[in-house]
Amino acid sequence: MTLYEFNLLDNNQLKAEAVWEHGVCIATRESPLHSDVTILLYQLPKFYVEVFYQKKRNEILRLLSFSSVDNLEPYLLSICIDKAFLQ
Repeated sequence: MTLYEFNLLDNNQLKAEAVWEHGVCIATRESPLHSDVTILLYQLPKFYVEVFYQKKRNEILRLLSFSSVDNLEPYLLSICIDKAFLQ
């Protein structure tokens, strides 16, 4: 699945199913604007998807797809690489 094909999917349900089937969750973070929203970052072949998930209602609010690595910046501070160099 390409980013273009993903963006052509009609609704969040179909997009979420594609993420679960083709993606791998590689990071999470809390929303800076809403304390009850978690943002999960999924990697798919050649693009990424952020899933905005509201915990209280157990609901996906939106999915944001992108291919630019610039959009990964909010996740970089949470990656600990100290131990990677010790092995």
